[in-house]
Amino acid sequence: MKIYILISCCIALFTVSACRSTRYAPETVLARQQFDLKLSDSLQTKLNTGIDFTANGNNPAPWQLDMDFDKYFLFSTADGIQMSVYATAAKKTNLQTRFTLFTKIGDMIITIDSSNCPNSNFLTQTRLVQVNLAGKTYTGCGKYLYHPLLNNTWILENVKGLEQIKKMFTKGLPEMKIDIQKGIISGHDGCNNFGGRITIEGNRISFGNLYQTKVYCEKNNVAFEKIIQENVSGKVASYYFKEDKLYLYLLDDSLLVFKKK
Repeated sequence: MKIYILISCCIALFTVSACRSTRYAPETVLARQQFDLKLSDSLQTKLNTGIDFTANGNNPAPWQLDMDFDKYFLFSTADGIQMSVYATAAKKTNLQTRFTLFTKIGDMIITIDSSNCPNSNFLTQTRLVQVNLAGKTYTGCGKYLYHPLLNNTWILENVKGLEQIKKMFTKGLPEMKIDIQKGIISGHDGCNNFGGRITIEGNRISFGNLYQTKVYCEKNNVAFEKIIQENVSGKVASYYFKEDKLYLYLLDDSLLVFKKK
């Protein structure tokens, strides 16, 4: 009986130790997430040349689509089509993003579905894609490109050239956490919390309608709160990195600078 109890205790102790060993520090979890999100060399090369979205497929013939949302779309197929078309604005709904372009061989309609693609050669963040052109429908899978470094918690450092001071905010400097895999942003403006859906589209971040709490804070710089309400929520912003800092360029030409937490 004593031997049985001793063995049971050892098993329990080993189980607890094993469970504890699988717990990772936040820094380790973040590093693992960024490794999983890392683009392949070929996709990173596309991103570096300005491509925001890339797609391919084999139906009804092998085809390739590369989209620079600011300049042009490149489309080629194994059945003889090869073209470069000036970029156009998209029409978006909750279910899909659609581009309509005019080409020498007829209207070209590109549809990017919001659902994941089940048969993709991309590892993560895939979308169903359909290209209608010249009486044919090309189907396959695509992927918005992104910088994995975005997947971090960022602390506001500068707004429109003005350095932000911690003591001016009730909760300290505003911060935002970007989760690329889940497609969400969360954080606080120094007083109130905010959050919502985002889509990373190459060098752009498309923000959904963000929620904000309405707590009154006696000591708080309301400038960033207004920026979230007026120039971020429901808008699109460009971003870039310099010396590991995140620069967010808004539609009103204002620039926000963040440092990693």
